[in-house]
Amino acid sequence: MLPSISPSSIETSHQWVIRISKTFETHLLVDTDLPICIFHVPGSLINENRESYVPKRIGLGPIHHFHTELYSNQEQLKLTTSKTVLTPYKIASHFTKTVIENLKQLVPEVRCCYDSYFDVDDDTLAWVFTLDGVFLIDMLSKLLEQDSLESFEDIVMVENQIPLIVLIEIRTALEEHISGHCNNTFLANLLVRICETQSPLKFSKRVSRLDLDINNRFHLLDCLYHLIVNHNVTAKNQFLRTNFLDDVDLEDVENAVQMSSEICPGASAFLQPLMIVLKLPWDKIINLIKKMLGENPAVLEIDIPSASELSRIGKIEFCMTPGGIRDVEFDDEMTTV
Repeated sequence: MLPSISPSSIETSHQWVIRISKTFETHLLVDTDLPICIFHVPGSLINENRESYVPKRIGLGPIHHFHTELYSNQEQLKLTTSKTVLTPYKIASHFTKTVIENLKQLVPEVRCCYDSYFDVDDDTLAWVFTLDGVFLIDMLSKLLEQDSLESFEDIVMVENQIPLIVLIEIRTALEEHISGHCNNTFLANLLVRICETQSPLKFSKRVSRLDLDINNRFHLLDCLYHLIVNHNVTAKNQFLRTNFLDDVDLEDVENAVQMSSEICPGASAFLQPLMIVLKLPWDKIINLIKKMLGENPAVLEIDIPSASELSRIGKIEFCMTPGGIRDVEFDDEMTTV
């Protein structure tokens, strides 16, 4: 039986030393710029909204590969899918050497993408990532044809994310086996089309693979976020700390935004959302919500209403903007965002 690859809720001090030493050794030996980008969801969040964090049909990656009822029903499906996908490449007799061994070299780096240490060897993780990576690529291709939103909801869950370097390595190994080279155009186009067709917010302009540098993105969820937010301005490693006071002078904030854009180009892109929030007619919105919902004012005053609440209760309309989220503005006269 395979050892547990998710952290135990109960562990002795000796077990902790063994686990933390392996984690520390991994981070010391691996030279990578990849940040921790895939996280275990805290139990408190799962208990509050299980449907948002626990996959219903598809479990991907080491977090859900063994420790879910999903996997027992998926193993044969993943093996069959892999066989179908790999058949055109005529790689059966070279699969372990061509794909598994190459991916095994990446496993120490991929481990660093997770916020927990998986207590299995690199060979096991290489097989996990290979089977699930091939399965994910095939599933993304089918999503474009079937438009299955239910499957998409599973594969964008944070615990189901597979680092893009895994998908890139799989495609590279397969393409190089056939033609001797790979430029990852297929993968970039696939991810862009998936994000465009399945995004909860429709893009206001046609995007292409040029809008998405997959070598600088972490996983599918990160690609979706990047394209929705529309990163036209590059931040210059500035850390912005904001203190919200009870009384805010809007004119002072506007002057600060103008001054910051002159001193540090790009800073206004981060401050613009603050201006949008401050310009909203919060007094009317909060009073309307209090009247309609009858909730505790102390709670309501620290909650930010959702877009649907702003539209339904605050009578604020929403329309498409020519850019991304950074270009959103509030029209005082039309009460339109």
